[in-house]
Amino acid sequence: MDSSSESQNTPRPPRAKRLDYHALNTGTDSDGDSDEGSRSRSRRRLEVSETSTTISDDIIFPDESASAVLASDADRDPSLSPVIQRKPIQPKAWVWQHFHTTELETTYIYKATNKERPDKLIVCSRCSWSTTEAVLQGSSENLSTHLSSRHGIRKSGAPAPTASSDITTFLNRPSRSVAERLEDNILQWIVEESEPFTSVDAPSFKRIFHDLPGIELPLKSASTVKRRLVARLAESRENLKRELESTCVTIGLSLDVWTSKNNLSILGDVGHWLTPEFVYKERVLEFKELDGPHSGENMAMVVGDLLDELNLNSKVLTITGDNASNNEAMISELYENLLTKVSTAEDPSGNNERRVMRFEGSSSYIRCIAHVLNLIVGDILH
Repeated sequence: MDSSSESQNTPRPPRAKRLDYHALNTGTDSDGDSDEGSRSRSRRRLEVSETSTTISDDIIFPDESASAVLASDADRDPSLSPVIQRKPIQPKAWVWQHFHTTELETTYIYKATNKERPDKLIVCSRCSWSTTEAVLQGSSENLSTHLSSRHGIRKSGAPAPTASSDITTFLNRPSRSVAERLEDNILQWIVEESEPFTSVDAPSFKRIFHDLPGIELPLKSASTVKRRLVARLAESRENLKRELESTCVTIGLSLDVWTSKNNLSILGDVGHWLTPEFVYKERVLEFKELDGPHSGENMAMVVGDLLDELNLNSKVLTITGDNASNNEAMISELYENLLTKVSTAEDPSGNNERRVMRFEGSSSYIRCIAHVLNLIVGDILH
């Protein structure tokens, strides 16, 4: 039988008597590093070297390993201790600094957990665009898309769109279509610069897009512009209703009526209020043509319809206008109409179906100081 078979059949000694065990574990299961342990390891090495001639001088004992040396050095010099790299805590999504939220009385089901959560209204601090937690479902993608497409705001460090002379590269970018962005920009230009809808029918305007390869004018005619803006108005109106419902407790109105250059009677109405967080808000609530004369009855009808639409019957505190007699008639007529819709006192039975009216008729009518001063100065000068 050869030597290899003999070595295979020779039983291994018990663990405590094996040389490799003593070499790696110093004859003990203890992980401590006391002085007694160090002296024990030294004696074990001496015993091993005296009883065995097969151990090479290249054997490295555990306390001589690189990790043991580093550990002992670190005890003497803390600066040599390895630095543990911790994953930084991710901050809240960057988009929220551009939005403000308001708690709503409604709830929604969060799909990720199938649990009910209180809903919140989320309104852009730069425009009237808004959404809700129920729509977002924990995602901020819609918010970042709005900031990027409407206001050109992107996350710090995000790559900005690069200019390219190749129009096809611009058209093939993975985002909202070029036609959609182009339509938004043209509509915004028409509104902000008070351009007539017929601007898109001008041959010189159409030539701009005709000379750009691969791009077509998305707004073909003035009627298309009108339809698009009416749709935008309806969307903005719904956003306004949600904002007033969630942030407005009481509101003051300022209004005026004038005749336009094309002989149209226009009534403009602006709302002013403070949110529960004492943030001042101001929105144009109405801009409408009056049917018939500038009478108090006609004006009261328009203002009453506005209050009904925006659910402000019990929230309106004051109305500010000039000293025209038709405003006094409008205040009286509006007050009589509100009495049929809103209670003037708390219901002792606790029935809150009809909220308490805060508007007090002529006592809630504030005459515009600028108009008063203008009349005084005019009388003095003449």
